[in-house]
Amino acid sequence: MIELKDYQTTAIKNLHYKIENSLRSSENEIVIFQAPTGSGKTVMVSQLLKDLVKNRKDDKKFSFVWVSVRMLHDYLARNIFPQHNLCPHILLFLHKEILDLVPHK
Repeated sequence: MIELKDYQTTAIKNLHYKIENSLRSSENEIVIFQAPTGSGKTVMVSQLLKDLVKNRKDDKKFSFVWVSVRMLHDYLARNIFPQHNLCPHILLFLHKEILDLVPHK
């Protein structure tokens, strides 16, 4: 399990709060998460996804699509998602399907 730093825990809590508020809103809202290079965005968002679905008090169901550049998909599926008990199989399938649709040079 990855040990989160204090600033990461704070960022996750703040982002979780914003997302929960947007889910309760009657408006269409967008929540954007930005952080500096090397701050651990991948780890933070992985933890956030786990927290969003864990111990819900409502009956909301979630689907997540993770879009990233280069081969980050494979890295996430093998190294990050298993540590957060997130299923990497759908991600890898989606990644391979998208690659089949994208013209290769």
